[in-house]
Amino acid sequence: MTVGPIERIHDPVHRVSFWFKTEGDNLWVFTELEPGGHLPEHVHPTLEERWEVLEGTAQVKVDGHWRDLTAAHDPVVVAPGIRHELRNSSDAVTHLRTEVTPAGALREFLTDSARAAREGLYNARNLPTSVSGAAWLSEFALRFRDETVMCSPPPALQRVVLPPAAKWFRRRRRGQGVRRAPMIKWAGRLIVAYGTAHTVGALTVEGAARHAGAWFSGELWQDDLSDMSPANSALWLSVDSFGVPLIVVGLIVLWMERHGITPPPFIAWALGIWTVADAVILLLTPWPILLLANVLLLVGIHRVTHRDKLEPAH
Repeated sequence: MTVGPIERIHDPVHRVSFWFKTEGDNLWVFTELEPGGHLPEHVHPTLEERWEVLEGTAQVKVDGHWRDLTAAHDPVVVAPGIRHELRNSSDAVTHLRTEVTPAGALREFLTDSARAAREGLYNARNLPTSVSGAAWLSEFALRFRDETVMCSPPPALQRVVLPPAAKWFRRRRRGQGVRRAPMIKWAGRLIVAYGTAHTVGALTVEGAARHAGAWFSGELWQDDLSDMSPANSALWLSVDSFGVPLIVVGLIVLWMERHGITPPPFIAWALGIWTVADAVILLLTPWPILLLANVLLLVGIHRVTHRDKLEPAH
């Protein structure tokens, strides 16, 4: 039996302490169950346990049936897949030991759950006490679900809720490390809105969509671009106009901002020059909206760059 340094693990939520020894592929778990201590109902799909009391009295529930357990009783064998729980209803500490076959990751499970209990991440009903607790609990339950499954909340509900919850919390955690830039975000939104409004307006208000049949029939293949037909003019006014590229540029800006990537300044400068040229050539266009987007983008890029220079490198 491998002993090594004995480390006592205390769980204040369930009022229990553990320490461990290994013997080949098996694990011995030594337990001190305080008065009122309780190990909630759970199941080990792949582990077998042999519970025995060394001192004191405990009540053990196996497959729905409660019984007293003392040092005079034979060990209680809990086969894989059988629900069980343990409690101490006496006024004295109960000392137990459990042989776990195979050891699996039960030591890590008990150690991690005790640490979370000391940090107040969950309560005696195995429910999280905060957003941090919910994030920990979802990851924890998924990590050990092949070996240890708590029966509250119901396992069927856990199978449905835990995977998407863990995924959401991981995304939320990654997003917390990203420095957001509101000006860049609004610039991207305005660029997308400008391109969308132009394209949709041309298709609907200007009636360009009426020529869609000609677009897809091959009628425009021989059209003279110096003397365009109404169908060709409608095409260049709508889906072949600057509207679609603007939407793409705006979405790229939004994607970069979302992932903490600073857009290159040439995007703002190129769009700004094009916007000014558009304003000179065609006065009756909503170019001030796009110009505002370019200004926001340039200022946002400048602020992020300046902020990054001031922050120490990690």
